[in-house]
Amino acid sequence: MRLNKVKERLKQVAFSALKHLPPNTAVNIIWASTLPRDLIERQRFTKALKGKGTKTEMDESFYTQFQPHGQEAEIHTNDNQLRYEAIRNHIAGAVIEVGCADGYFSRRFAREGHRTLGIDTSSHFIKLAKSKAAAQALKNIRFRNANAEDIPAKDCSFDTAFLGEILEHVERPDRVVQETARVVKPGGTIIITLPTHLMNTPDHVRTLVPKALKRMLSPVADIESLRLLDFSHYVCIAKRK
Repeated sequence: MRLNKVKERLKQVAFSALKHLPPNTAVNIIWASTLPRDLIERQRFTKALKGKGTKTEMDESFYTQFQPHGQEAEIHTNDNQLRYEAIRNHIAGAVIEVGCADGYFSRRFAREGHRTLGIDTSSHFIKLAKSKAAAQALKNIRFRNANAEDIPAKDCSFDTAFLGEILEHVERPDRVVQETARVVKPGGTIIITLPTHLMNTPDHVRTLVPKALKRMLSPVADIESLRLLDFSHYVCIAKRK
């Protein structure tokens, strides 16, 4: 018990020190400290994929087992609130959330009066999202079980698109960015958040760095800002070309 308390105290001291370092320095230190775990988790997940099925099937099993939240529970509430405050002033008009999970952000957008569509490949999450929206009596929101590479919407259907912690999960993030841009009106806003290595989990395919995100966005959107939100998340605001 005493050893656990010592470990927890050392962790608190380490994170306190990181907060006072320049963001890039903090990210580099975090990246170095989590690389061994990152490699082990990816190897474990790759091995599981070979034996059990597709990534989508593995993800569904992972979400159902480790995030079996009921109607009243929220997922990653503190992190979500921080990200929502960072993006709320950029949300306008009709909104699509690509990779909506249990619909936390979609429901926030709908409560602000925005017509909202949330899509996700996980039927587990879509079921939760619909249940929570119904419990809050939200009428201006829909959820669909759909692939981010083939969004069920017409060209230029939305004013804003939000991709919150989604690109690290997919096999072809560049394709997801292109498909998202297709359904956003010219001049509309594309908002993307990404985790640093600190947030790596077994369902991640990769950890995307800002340079890679810029490369993906450049053909379809102009980046207005791309910054480190805290030492575990990046947030990007871009305008559809």
